Amino acid sequence: MRSPKTIVLDLDDTLNCLLETWVNFYNHFYNDNLTKEDILSWDIYKYVKCGKEIYDILKLPGFFYHLPVKEGAQEAVSQLSEYFDVFIVSASHPESMYDKYKWIRKYFPCISEDNICFVKNKSIINADYMIDDAPHNLEVFRGRKILMDAPHNKNENRFFRVRNWNEIQDYFLSTLEIGTKEFKSNPISL
Repeated sequence: MRSPKTIVLDLDDTLNCLLETWVNFYNHFYNDNLTKEDILSWDIYKYVKCGKEIYDILKLPGFFYHLPVKEGAQEAVSQLSEYFDVFIVSASHPESMYDKYKWIRKYFPCISEDNICFVKNKSIINADYMIDDAPHNLEVFRGRKILMDAPHNKNENRFFRVRNWNEIQDYFLSTLEIGTKEFKSNPISL
């Protein structure tokens, strides 16, 4: 029997709600009224008063641990884990890795500890599918590229785009023709 295909999931703004929370912290600290919709490119520092100091917010103890989960992510990942080998791969500052790890264990217990990876350069990742909000990560990925919709990637049109976890779940269920717990056909031969 052939082993299941692999899906790599980005963490920030794919499984969690990083941008909205980050912007809220920024507005509080810098007395601004920025919205996540104002961020139209990957370089958030170009949209804020404080420049690259915006990245210091990401180093606050507990910041990543307290991020909300994207709606539908837990259910979708749990179901995908039944049919695929699912990995969570996140680029992380050393200061945030433990918070991210605890967050993943809290909200996604279906993901094995062995399937949690922290790496800056995602070009080394070899999998069948990658779901990420960052076009630069998808550019260097060799498998099927799926872009999670976000304000900072609205102008990106090179990749298959999904708006939410319901669309991701529908994509895999319809493409792979999964019935309840039984396959209607061989889903891993795509």
